[in-house]
This record gives sequence, C-alpha cells and structure tokens, in this order.
Amino acid sequence: MIWLCSLEYLWYAASLVVFFVWLRQAQWGRMAFDLAPQRRHGILLGDVLLIALLYVCTMLAAGTVLSGQDEPTWQQRQSAWLISAAGQLVTAVVIVFIGSRRFAGGLKAFGISAQRPGRTVSLVFIYSIVVFGLTFLALLVTLLVCEAFGYEQIQKHEFLDLLEKNPPLLSMILLWVSPALVAPLAEELLFRGLLQNFLIALLAHNRQSSVGILPDNTTGIDDETTRPEHLPAKCRWLGIIIAAVLFVSFHADWQHWPALLVLGIGLGYCYERYGNLLIPILIHSLFNIVPLTITALSLPN
Repeated sequence: MIWLCSLEYLWYAASLVVFFVWLRQAQWGRMAFDLAPQRRHGILLGDVLLIALLYVCTMLAAGTVLSGQDEPTWQQRQSAWLISAAGQLVTAVVIVFIGSRRFAGGLKAFGISAQRPGRTVSLVFIYSIVVFGLTFLALLVTLLVCEAFGYEQIQKHEFLDLLEKNPPLLSMILLWVSPALVAPLAEELLFRGLLQNFLIALLAHNRQSSVGILPDNTTGIDDETTRPEHLPAKCRWLGIIIAAVLFVSFHADWQHWPALLVLGIGLGYCYERYGNLLIPILIHSLFNIVPLTITALSLPN
C-alpha cells in the first residue's frame, strides 16, 4: 500500500536526520564516548581462542547432521538446530564466566545487571527505531544496487524460507526460539562482550595508551588509567567496526552484509556508550523477531 511505503521512507529519512544530528553533536564521533563508563578488564587472547574453538565446534557438530543431505528432513534439521542452540548456550555460559573473572566489578562491569530496567527498556526502544531504520535503509540501497547491475534475485534467510513451508510444531518453535533468543544472546556476548572489549584494549595498548587492563586478580588499579582520555575514541570506533565486520562474516547471505554491518556498528556503539550488554542483546532480538513476525503474518491461514 502507498501509505505504508510512505511511512517506511519517512522512517528512513527520520533515522538519517537523527543520525546526522548525533554526528554533529558528537563532533563526528570524537566525543561519542565522553560519558561512557570505563570497563577495566584483563581479557586474554586465550579467552578469545577458547570461545572461537567452542563456536567452531558447535557449527561443525550441527553441520555434520546435515552433511550429505540435498534436502534434509525436518527431524534432521531439528537435531542440527538443537545441537547449535545447545552449543551457543554453553558458549554463552563460558563467556559470562570469563566476564565475571576478568572484569573489575564482575558481571556488572561486564554489562550484565538487572539494575535500572526502565532505563534499559527506554534505550532499547529509542535505539531500535533509529538503528533499524538505518539498517533497513542500507538493505534497500543494497537491493537497488543489485537490481541496477542485473542481479534481481533477493536472498532470504533460511529460517524465513523454512517458516513458509508449514513446519511441524517442534521445528516451528525452534525457528522462533533460535533467532529470537539464543542467537542474540550468544552473538552479543561473543562479538560485543568478548571481542569488542579485547580489540579495543589491544588497539589502545598498541597506541601506547594506558587502557587500565587488569591482571587476573583485578587488584592494584590506578584510577588515573581509567579516565576517558586514556582510551581514545579512535580505538573504540575501530574496535567496534572490526567486531562488526567479524559479526557480518558469520552470516552467509552476502546481500545482507552492508545492512548487518550497520546493525553491528549500532549494537557495538550502544554497548560501548552505556556499558550494558542487555541493550544490544534486546535490540538484536527485536531485529530478528521483526522479519519472523512479518513472514508469519503473511502466511495463508
């Protein structure tokens, strides 16, 4: 309908306006983190490699169930999804344990806290509107470019495609639970909670800046090392972007990469600015729920 398309484009335009106003106020990103909390941590390369190994093992185990199958049965898909979900949850638990051990202040400093839920919900709502608008705009531009170059095939996520094939009840539940709950939790803990923190600290260290990285016992910290000027905004932005690129690389549909990069940067900024992992987790969850809901509503009764 024409009025729906008009609202959609108005949404995109409003998101762009908000983004450029924010850019101006933040002096093109240089002051974006002046009020950001300082997370003192001692994340090790070994921690990152351990989680990467767990993640790869999970994907390989799930892929083994479907290997050699041109058209897997619903039972085979269910087994693969259950293995994947279990592996992601185990990985998430390990990351939470690492966060509790490596961050001064434990899980609260890592960004997992039940305090001020009203503020968290408000921030999720506000940033979802803007980040989703920019993300869907990036997807629209990508599809228009593909069409201009004669590539008119539109890639659709596997779960959305399967949702249209009248799956059995268990498959239907997994098609919703995995992208709506499990994937956002595991991926945000991995890419924002673990990798982004590690990358920013590494980049700041390489610039010979004091980043306030803690030893394993998280003691003996000089407060001077945790002031914002000791953690350059460039290091934060570069860490956010690299983590977002790694996040994009875990997704197979190349048409979605520009949009997912915008989403990843938005999620990374939210975490870096507020130090609250629940914000990117909930935004990511909502982002996955939107296409699932649209697909479900479009199905014939």
